[in-house]
Amino acid sequence: MHLTKLQDDKSLRETYKEFLTLTLEESANGDKLFSKDRLLCIRHIANIEGLALQIGNSQDDCFEVKAGRLVEVNKIGKQIIRILSPYFNRFDDYLMNSLVNFQVSPNAMVLMEEFNKIEARRLVEFRSIRPDAVCDRLNEAVSAIREKINTPEFRKQMHNFRRSSDKNLKSFRLYIEKCFEIYSRLLVLRIDLYYKLGTFAEKSLDDSFKIAQQHWQKWIRRFKNKMDKAYVGYVKILEYGYQKSLHFHVLLLLDGSLVRQDITIATLAGKDWSDVVTQGAGRSHNCHLKKEYYRRLGIGMIHANDKDAQAALNDIMAYMIKIDYFIKLVTPDGSRVFSKGDMPRAKLKSGRPRRTSVT
Repeated sequence: MHLTKLQDDKSLRETYKEFLTLTLEESANGDKLFSKDRLLCIRHIANIEGLALQIGNSQDDCFEVKAGRLVEVNKIGKQIIRILSPYFNRFDDYLMNSLVNFQVSPNAMVLMEEFNKIEARRLVEFRSIRPDAVCDRLNEAVSAIREKINTPEFRKQMHNFRRSSDKNLKSFRLYIEKCFEIYSRLLVLRIDLYYKLGTFAEKSLDDSFKIAQQHWQKWIRRFKNKMDKAYVGYVKILEYGYQKSLHFHVLLLLDGSLVRQDITIATLAGKDWSDVVTQGAGRSHNCHLKKEYYRRLGIGMIHANDKDAQAALNDIMAYMIKIDYFIKLVTPDGSRVFSKGDMPRAKLKSGRPRRTSVT
């Protein structure tokens, strides 16, 4: 697509109208939690993050001049043009005025800074600027981004930015390792807990968060009591999604020598969330119903000496412990979105265990 066509792009004009709207937006889940421009800003930044990583791993120029016209020469060039929307220049205003309360990754900041230096959006919007000059300046900015992203100093910045996620992941893995040291096999359940559409409509951020946390505390307490001696622990991540609103990704750990039937237990636990704890407002997703879709299965019965299954479980951990831009907007300051059960202790010798149930 030629750059001169951008000014005639209908979707771009419609998007620009949305950027100028500062009314509260009701999401697909019925939650009036964000203004429309904030949601669009976060989506934009997520795209910038991915684009910066692609630039860092690339080598070629993204633009060239053909027949006197500037064109994108590869996929990255096309994405850069999409990034240079009218919203691009409002990014700094949001950060300066603290309208969006979250940290922006060094990747995104480098891309924004380099394109702001050359006034990139102005370059692609004004036809009076010579195409060869626009091409050179855009490619120079891409080269500068690529060079900065690949320096040791920058990698250290990214490490610091991801420190909390990395710390949680390390804690997560140590916790699982400790469980396998004590239990010869674990029944690992993976469940997603969320809410039906409109549950948090008209509620404030703080109230929505408090309600979700109260539901979680009640649910995990009931599950622990029902499973009795078979209960080992859990890992929980709270996230916010535009479609699912506040929701939990959960791993439940049970003593595999006492219980089996992961599908049944996960189904009943999900039913307890929806029918009892949330009084009909909750919904759940049982990951055990479609095990065939997993390339590497890290749930179900896992033995302490099964390294392949534990490696797959590690993949699930890494997926769960990821940077979530949305949750940084939703949770009150200092709130914990990651938690796990108490570190397990060596099993005590006792008589025959009581039969466990989740009904």
